[in-house]
Amino acid sequence: MAQIGTIVTDEIKAQFDQIARSRGTTSSRLAAAIIADFLSLGTVADEASRRTPWTPPISVQSKEVKAKTEQVFVRLEPFYFEELGRLAQERLWYRGTYLANLFRA
Repeated sequence: MAQIGTIVTDEIKAQFDQIARSRGTTSSRLAAAIIADFLSLGTVADEASRRTPWTPPISVQSKEVKAKTEQVFVRLEPFYFEELGRLAQERLWYRGTYLANLFRA
């Protein structure tokens, strides 16, 4: 498998690692998902609009929350459960991680 590397400050690396952990994944998998999304959405946007390429949105931190995380139970019909699994697998995430990121978006 190919590798992509970059040089960032220690603060940026620590922040990226923290965000990846909070989303239930590794920094490597998160970076791979971001790159894949960027390439797929950038190509579509360029071909469709012939304007500037897509750039990822700026992440906004929510207000300070007392509890680190909360658990939610969701019932899905079998079709939607399988679709959730398929979409999560594309990004190498767990279903819960994909769903949590969907809520954040």
